[in-house]
Parts: sequence; structure tokens; C-alpha cells
Amino acid sequence: MLIELIKAQETLQESELKYRQLFQSMQNGFALHEIICDEHGSPCDYRFLEINPAFERLTGLKAENVVGRNVTEVLPGTEPFWIETYGKVALSGESAYFENYSEVMQRYYEVMAYSPQSRLFATIITDITDRKLAEQALKEKNTELERFTYTVSHDLKSPLITIQSYAGMILKDMDSGNHERARDDVKRIEGAAGKMTALLNDLLELSRVGRQMNAPSLIDMNQLVKDVLSQLAGSLARHEIEVVTDQDLPDIKGDHKRISEVLQNLIENAIKYRGDQAAFRIEIGTRNDGKEPVFFVSDNGKGIDPRFHENIFGLFNKLDAGSEGTGVGLALVKRIIELHGGRVWVESEGAGLGSRFCFTLPKDLHESVPGAAQ
Repeated sequence: MLIELIKAQETLQESELKYRQLFQSMQNGFALHEIICDEHGSPCDYRFLEINPAFERLTGLKAENVVGRNVTEVLPGTEPFWIETYGKVALSGESAYFENYSEVMQRYYEVMAYSPQSRLFATIITDITDRKLAEQALKEKNTELERFTYTVSHDLKSPLITIQSYAGMILKDMDSGNHERARDDVKRIEGAAGKMTALLNDLLELSRVGRQMNAPSLIDMNQLVKDVLSQLAGSLARHEIEVVTDQDLPDIKGDHKRISEVLQNLIENAIKYRGDQAAFRIEIGTRNDGKEPVFFVSDNGKGIDPRFHENIFGLFNKLDAGSEGTGVGLALVKRIIELHGGRVWVESEGAGLGSRFCFTLPKDLHESVPGAAQ
């Protein structure tokens, strides 16, 4: 009898050792809790009884700081969902499996919860934040692709319809011998074909951004602005535009070619929407809004109604349908800046009050821009 008792104790010790080894080495976070109810018997809190090293790693919570304490004490911002869900498991004995975002932890978790005994519940958790963010990014990309496809097909139809219509008219003009009108029809077809070519070229350039990025380098923004203004000198002189530039623009790190495209597009956009301003003026400068410098290109032109401040960065979104260009320029600017980890926006109080296009670039840009050529 004594020998059997000793063997039973040894077996129990071996079992406990295996459990402890598994508890310590498992990759999933494991924790045992006790549910706490209010005077009405409704779950209002829960207490940490035991957590394993993986739980510490996945949550940042240390056993010495949380075991024996309530979750509302450890994490005051814990959402009611967690307490209610775990309370149901601990009191009903029904297991639960779910995925949810923890606002207080700012992470997504996959959770399996079960009750080993009344009023206790155990959780096995996996951090799925990277997967969730990837799914969200993919969803956004798919939405963007759908919008892009619809917009492209819509905008390509217009010149195609023009070409088809005037091609038919040319045949009629040839049959009737009206060569003068036929020549006018050919010019309209050439104009539509030119518009389509410009549109396709802009779309090709937009598709290249992100796939064909150069490794970031230190950019002298003062020199870059001078180079861009030199390229646009003819247009600026033709429209008698005054340009004022800050002389102490900070250096930045980025893709020199792409940042040059950003400035060129913003300046060309200002020229395009100068309106009837007699003394049109463009200012290029920087200001400090906290941690990072804000570069801007401002003008005293048409201005933009605040209702359209977000829309103008969309593909083909032109406030004036009759203006020059394809409506890709600002979408290209937004894509380049965001690929650099920065932000871009417009400030304008409304029609006739000018516009200020602003963008930021992080100071600590990594050694390579996404998609950079190696």
C-alpha cells in the first residue's frame, strides 16, 4: 500500500513537472483568471492568478506585476467586452473562441477561453496584429483598385467616344465631299487621342511609384527648389508669376527624383489654378509644427472649398473639369509622400482665398524607401 502511494506521488510529481515545462515553454500565451461579480452576480472584473512567459511577451504584462491583481487595476481602460465574454465562460462553463482588438493593448488577439472549474477561466492567446493589419491593408488596396479601375474606364471612355463619333462623321464628310469639316473632325480626333495618351502616360507614372523608387539620399531642398523652378521658368515667365522661396529650407532624406516630382506637380497645380489674379504669387517655404518640418507651396489663386480638401487628392478628381491636365498630379504627390512615410494636405479658406499645399517627411527615414532599387 505504501509503495503504491509513493508511486502515485511520483506520477503526480512527473505530471506536474511536465505541465510546468509545457506551461513555461509553450508559444501561445496562457493565463488563469478568477471572475469577479458585483452584488447582482454580474461579472464586473477578473483577477490574474497565473500567466506564462509567452503571455508576458505577447501582452507586455509581467507576472510579478499582475498576478493577484484585478484587470481594471492593471489595465484601467479594459473594454467591457472582455469582462462580459470571460464572465460568461467562467459562470456558464461554455468555451469561447474569438478574435478581437484590445484598445488598451493596441493589439489584435486570437483567444480561446475555457473554464477549468466554476468561476475560473483560462485563456490561450495569440497575437494576430500583423495578420489583421495586413488584411486591412489588402482590403484598402482592393477598394483602391476597384475605384481606380472604375475611374480609369470612365475617363478613357470619353476620348474613345469622341474618336468613334468623329470617325463616323469623317466618313460622311468624305462621301459628301465636305473636306473642310473633315479636317476639323480629324483635329478633334487628334485632340482626343492626345488626351488619351497624356492620361495613359500619367497612369503609367503613377504605377511606377512604389515599384521604381531610388534609395534615399540627403537632399539639399534649397538646390532642389532652384532646379525645379528652372525647369518651369518658361511657364512662370509666360504667366508673369512671382515666386518667393525661403532661403533656409532644411535638408531631408528621400528619393531625390520623386521629391522633385512632388514640388513640380504642386507648382504646376498652382499655376493651373491661378484664376484671374492680376498679381499671382507662389511661395515655397517651411514651418515647424512640432517634431517635423512642414514644407508648403502656397498661392493667392482660386482657393478650394473646405468640402473638397480630401477629394482633390483622389485619382482624376479635378475641381474644374475644363482645366488642363488629367487629374493625376495630386494623386501622384500623395502616393510619393505616403511612400516616404509622410503626410500631405491642403489648407484653404475657400474660393478666391488661395491655397497652401503642405507635406511632411520624417527625419529618421530608413535606409531604404519601400520598393527602392538596390
